[in-house]
Amino acid sequence: MNDIRFGLLPLAIIFIALGICLGASTTQPTVATPPPVTVKIENFSFEPRELKVSVGTTVTWINEDDVPHTATAGTYPYYCKVHPHMKGIIVVK
Repeated sequence: MNDIRFGLLPLAIIFIALGICLGASTTQPTVATPPPVTVKIENFSFEPRELKVSVGTTVTWINEDDVPHTATAGTYPYYCKVHPHMKGIIVVK
């Protein structure tokens, strides 16, 4: 009886180690953060005037004029492409 227990012990250790290794491989991959973007305010205009960014992008406005300016965000509608009747609005202040 002792021979069977000792024979199963190495097998049990292998299964435990395999389970740990397989469990570690199912972790989510890290998503790279998009590079930051700068908008320059100069001569009473924004450059670039239009900007498309990915989710998670940091946008910084730099005022090169000698008077104060603001960069006020607005209202953005969105919808589900699969179910177009699903609509919403995001207001960025």
